[in-house]
This record gives sequence, structure tokens and C-alpha cells, in this order.
Amino acid sequence: MKLIPGKYIKNDKNGNLIGPGDDFILPLWDYIEMNLHNLNISEKDLVELFDITPSALSNWKNGSKQISQDKLVILASMFGVTIDEFLEREINDDYQYEYFYGLNSYSNKKQYKYFTKHDLDWLFEKINEAEVYIEYYPLGYIPLTKDPDDPIDFPDKSYIGSDEIKYYCQSLDINIRYSTKEKENIEIKSITFEKLLNVVKELRASWKEEAYKHIFAKADDKYKDLVLLSENNEFLTKYINDNPECKNEYLSIWQRLKENDSSYDKNNIMAKVLLANDAMVLVDGEESSTETVKLYKQIIKNDINNSKENK
Repeated sequence: MKLIPGKYIKNDKNGNLIGPGDDFILPLWDYIEMNLHNLNISEKDLVELFDITPSALSNWKNGSKQISQDKLVILASMFGVTIDEFLEREINDDYQYEYFYGLNSYSNKKQYKYFTKHDLDWLFEKINEAEVYIEYYPLGYIPLTKDPDDPIDFPDKSYIGSDEIKYYCQSLDINIRYSTKEKENIEIKSITFEKLLNVVKELRASWKEEAYKHIFAKADDKYKDLVLLSENNEFLTKYINDNPECKNEYLSIWQRLKENDSSYDKNNIMAKVLLANDAMVLVDGEESSTETVKLYKQIIKNDINNSKENK
């Protein structure tokens, strides 16, 4: 079971994310609140549904009064789980994905700020898993380490359920491209799991064991926007350190977001992270020292103006 992002996940002294332990049980109201959010049901709706007073709901929330068994059964049914799963705080997978990492639950870009570093770490980990899964699907497994020189009989196998990949393909806008035996390059955007199966079947028929070498996948570029729209400088710092080749591209994305919405990244924190990591402004695809210096000056000027306003 995934935990509520950021609430029960903490950093140890070395900055590593740690959970509350294997024996942890999510508090009842946190579990209910999370599932209500999944279903877009408000507390007012719940009061009307059970015909209770707001004070009774308040007692549920603070734990001073237990929820009756008959209401627990109804809640479990609403949440798409059995009563036993409810008591174990299990989460219906369809709801879980949407609540924690499905962008469909975020109605506008400003809500991306709710993504914590933990959320973003997990989301990008799953994007990578989906990409690797698609590339290695014709072999029937995912290598624990992605290596182009892996032999076909790579011994370590790590399976991911088809339901998960179906979700990632559709909700994360995973795109695939593949080469036919006649060297024709084909790309499918926002692929469904069924389409992936058809592609694999087609390639296996003609390429047999070689097919896996010619399937590639990538996530839609909107996830690059998400990194910046989250305004989570902790994640951006880690991401750029791990992927330094992306820094110029992310600075270009930051400029586009800033041009479209002057209130975005009001204090230019995300730009400062990128510039501190030697990102350069691109002009016609080439690094421009002149334009980078101009951006530095604009940010410094903005800091000075903000300092004056705060005095």
C-alpha cells in the first residue's frame, strides 16, 4: 500500500526517504479521506449520505467516536474493496493510481504544486519502469538493470502486472516507436496496452528473437513541464544532478512557462537551481552566453525589487 505523499514519509539524517515501518496501519480517517478524494466525494456529501450531523463527522475525524459496522461496510463498497481490505487499509488500484500519481485528478497547473519530492520520485520511477517494460516485453520480462548487451536468457526477471502497464501507457502518455524488418520507422502516441500487444505480435512474427531490439518507448514531454510546475526545487536539483544533459532543455521550458504566466515561479527559484547547475539559454538550439547573462541580470533585478518591496 502506498502512503499519503509526504505525510508519513520523512527524511533520515542522510536525506533518504523513510516510511513508518511494516507494522504501520494508516489512520482510519486518513484512509477514508483519501478514498473520498479519489471519488470526488466531499465531507458534506458524506454527511448527507449517512444522514448524520457535522459534529458526528467531526467525532469520526478525531477518533472520539467509532464508525458503526454497517457504515464501514457501505464505505468499503464505495471504495471498491472488501470489508477485510478496508480494515487492512488496502486501496483499490484504479483509485490508488489516480489519487497518488494520476494527473487527471489535478484540474489546473497550479495544483501541480501539491506534488512532493516523494510523489515526483515515484512518478518518474514508474515512467522508467513502463519504458523498460515496453522495450523488453517481447522477451516476457523486465531486466533488473537495463543493459543493451543483456543476453536473451538474462537470468534475473522482474514482472510487472499488465494492469499497471496499461495504466502507465494510457495515463502517462507513454509513446512507442519501432522499426520493421524493412527499416520502416513507426511511432504510436498515447499507446494502449492492446495496441502494444498487437505491435509485439507483428514484430515477433517477422523478427522473432530480434524484435525487442527495435521497440523503444518514451513518456510524453508534459512530464518535463510537471517537474518545473511543481516548483519543487529539491526534486529538480536531484533530477538535474542525475540527468545533467537535460539542464538546458529544462531552462528553455522554464522560460516558456514564465512567458505564459508571469506569476509562475515568482521568486525564480527553479531558474536559479538550473543556472546554479550551469544551465545555458538556448538560441536556435545553440548555447548563448549573452542571453544567459541577460537572464542572470533579470533575476538579480527581480530580487532587488522584491527586497525593496519587503522593506
